[in-house]
Amino acid sequence: MKIFYNPTDGVYTSATDTPINEDDIVVPARPPEKSTYHPETNSWTIDPVEPEIPLTPEEQRALMPPLEKWRFDTIIDSRPGLRDKIESAIDRNISDLLQRVTVRNKFRSVTQFSRLDPMFPFLASDPDINISDLEIDEMWRQGLALT
Repeated sequence: MKIFYNPTDGVYTSATDTPINEDDIVVPARPPEKSTYHPETNSWTIDPVEPEIPLTPEEQRALMPPLEKWRFDTIIDSRPGLRDKIESAIDRNISDLLQRVTVRNKFRSVTQFSRLDPMFPFLASDPDINISDLEIDEMWRQGLALT
């Protein structure tokens, strides 16, 4: 089966071997890559490939699934002393009582954690905790891998 193009009326047809109209020209086989046919030259050009732009760390974090409480607790408790450091940082760095109680209760009680929760950069910035965003990302992946 061949594809024919009629430049007079701009119509494509398919036939086994013979064109339907005398003006029909055989369209060359399409390349396997994404391409565009140009009837004026009876040729294909390979479409440019858009370079894949890697996601920023922030975009990657936005795509991280929530972490269930048991996974979060397991990762925190697998680092000796980290839970105590986090609770101390909450008490030491949040002067507003309502905000401090809210963060403490979130830390203790929520059923799942979002990687984008503002609690994480706040806690990571505490010098006693001393954990980078990349380390939190790795801890998050470890939590997701738990079975």
